[in-house]
Amino acid sequence: MDTPFDVSQKDRMVWLPSPTGCFSVKSAWELLRQRRQYSLVDSLLWSSVLPMKMSFLAWRVMRNFLPLDVTLRSRGLSSPSRCGCCYREEEDLLHVFFTGPVASEVWRRMSGRFGFRLSNCLGMASVFKAWYWTAADPSKDHIRTFMPVVVCWFLWSARNQERFCGVRWGGDKIICEIDHFLEGLGKANLFRRSHFNGDGDCDLLCLVTTPPRRRIPRAIMWEKPPFGLLKLNSDASVKHGRATGGGLVRDYQGKMIFAFYKEFGDYNVLEAEGLALLFGLQLCSQRGLRPSLVEVDSKALVQLVVSGVLAKWPLCNCLRKIRSLLEGFSATIAHVFREANSPADRLADMGTIGVTEYDQFQELPAIVRASVVLDSRSVPGVRWISEGG
Repeated sequence: MDTPFDVSQKDRMVWLPSPTGCFSVKSAWELLRQRRQYSLVDSLLWSSVLPMKMSFLAWRVMRNFLPLDVTLRSRGLSSPSRCGCCYREEEDLLHVFFTGPVASEVWRRMSGRFGFRLSNCLGMASVFKAWYWTAADPSKDHIRTFMPVVVCWFLWSARNQERFCGVRWGGDKIICEIDHFLEGLGKANLFRRSHFNGDGDCDLLCLVTTPPRRRIPRAIMWEKPPFGLLKLNSDASVKHGRATGGGLVRDYQGKMIFAFYKEFGDYNVLEAEGLALLFGLQLCSQRGLRPSLVEVDSKALVQLVVSGVLAKWPLCNCLRKIRSLLEGFSATIAHVFREANSPADRLADMGTIGVTEYDQFQELPAIVRASVVLDSRSVPGVRWISEGG
């Protein structure tokens, strides 16, 4: 086992459930909690577009946690019951939110806007799922996914206005309130065109006030180190649970000093990125080379190295060694896009077995040689980015 002991450093405790290696109540809770089976319906109730209070109401609707007459009676609080929407039926959950004359009219008119009709819905869960599955591109923030949450909120609001203020509720009034609320979301720039995927003919699409974000090409190229300095680039790849890494050191002309490839075994992506960088730094130390610049395309790894956080085991050991070597070389580490890390990326993706070190340019695989040549001639790669990003 690789369990190094460094008498010059103090022992530090590592909390495994946390990615930073430090204890947190959240990580302890995730360790102790008993997760229930995933619920599709529950996942549909929480949208980043809507106020949290609406989602909480929908969550209570799904569990019948509302002070309706029939619900209170089932809990031992007997009282006369009459629904305020029709004054004929008892007030129970399904009547207020779906089968009652007002609720059924609202659902019919709202679903008609999207060109479908609710049918064969035996409960509120089936209502939420029916709306979700009618979307051409179902997602949590699609208009068809969170519309039932909005409808439930205003049905409940109308019920409370009748119960406590004596205001008679009707379908026209509720539809008007829903439209006013949706218009407010549009004015607040909370709608995106992605919320209407597959509903290009929906009249609510006019509420999208933000223009679609365009993707534009950006030239990204590897930058040569200053005269007399060396630069190390490394990268890693994880396929089918098998981690591999590669990298190379180049001079101020872009000429390769040496390159490497190594198979690491069963590691996640971040651990593999750290191991690839560490192996490259160790080879530099063994060869008496002092790279002044180090580049990787893992922003998370750079942040961990620079921040000095402990990180979880076994990554904490790897980070400690990387920091020590960087300090010994007086080297700086930086994040670059993959387009500026092409040779290291292609070395890491070779997928062969064992360890290989390349001392001559001609020993490199043809695809890696091509990338090195393009970098040495400052030929950029193309990266598509969102406009303004």
